[in-house]
Amino acid sequence: MVNNLQSAIRNQQPAIRPRRLRQTAALRSMVRETELNARDFIYPLFVRHGAGRAEIRSMPGVSQLSVDEAVREAEAAASLGVPAVILFGIPAEKDPVGRENFAHDGIVQQTIRAIKKEIPEMVVVTDVCLCEYTDHGHCGILNVQDGAKPRPSKNLPEGYVLNDPTLDILSRVAVSHAECGADIVAPSGMMDGMVAAIRVALDDFGTGYASLTHLKRFPVDEIKIDRSFVSDLTRDANDAAIVTALLRLGRSLGLDVTAEGVETSEQAMFLDLGGCTCAQGYLYSRPMAGRDVPPYLERPEPALPPLLAALPEAAE
Repeated sequence: MVNNLQSAIRNQQPAIRPRRLRQTAALRSMVRETELNARDFIYPLFVRHGAGRAEIRSMPGVSQLSVDEAVREAEAAASLGVPAVILFGIPAEKDPVGRENFAHDGIVQQTIRAIKKEIPEMVVVTDVCLCEYTDHGHCGILNVQDGAKPRPSKNLPEGYVLNDPTLDILSRVAVSHAECGADIVAPSGMMDGMVAAIRVALDDFGTGYASLTHLKRFPVDEIKIDRSFVSDLTRDANDAAIVTALLRLGRSLGLDVTAEGVETSEQAMFLDLGGCTCAQGYLYSRPMAGRDVPPYLERPEPALPPLLAALPEAAE
C-alpha cells in the first residue's frame, strides 16, 4: 500500500483534463484539479488480531494487519507526509450486537492506543459500523433471540432492524473509540439519525460509560439525566441534590439538559424550576402508533398540580 502511495505522490501532475479547460489561463488555474499532495490523504488500515499480515484477496495490494504491523504502516505513511489514518477493524468473534466493537480491548481500541503512543501527531479516524462485528452482517441490531435472551420486541417481526438499540450501540462504539484517543469517529452510514445519536447526546449521563471528562473532551450539545436519579428525586434528598447539580452544570456550560423517566407532575415541576430544557417519560405519553401522534400534539395542554412544599427549596 505504501509503494502505491509513493507512486501517486511522485506523479503529482496528471494529464490536463479537457473538461476543466476555460478560456483564460487565470480561469484554468482556478478550476483545474491537477495536484496531489500527501497532506490530503487519509491512509486506510484494516486491523485484526494475531501477528503479521494477511492479504485481502478481493483487494490486491491491501492486507489485514496486526497491531504492530499497523503501527509500522502508519509510521511509513507519516514519513511520506500523510497526516491521518482511518481504521477498519476485523473482530476475533462476532455476535448479534457486535460486542467487540465497543470493548476496551477491541482490535480498533488496541490499534488507536498503539498508534497514538508511537506517533502522537498522527490523526486517527475510526469507522463506526456494526456490519463487520455482527454475526448476521447487518449494520444494526436485529429483533432476534440472543442466546438465552428472548428477542427484544414481541410486537415486531423477527429479523426487523431495531432503530433505538442500534443508535445506542453506535454511540457506545463512538465513545469507546474517543476514550482510546481517536481524533475523529466516522459512522459509515452518515445518516442523520446516526450522526445525531453520536454527536448530540451522551446518554445516561452520570452512569455507565458517560463521565464528566467527556464534557471537556468532546463538543457535546446535550446531556441526559438518567431515570435512576429522576424516579425518586421528590422523595430522596440525595437524588434531588444530584439532579439540581446536573441542571446547574448544564446551564453553566450552555448545554441542553434532558431528564429521562419523568412519570409524575411533581418531578416535572421540580425539573422545570431547576431549568431543565427537555423531559421524556410516561407523564407525557406512552408509546403510540404514528397515526395517533398528530391528534395527541393538538390536544390542550393539561394543567399541572401545585408544586410540593419541599420542592422549591430543593430546586434553588
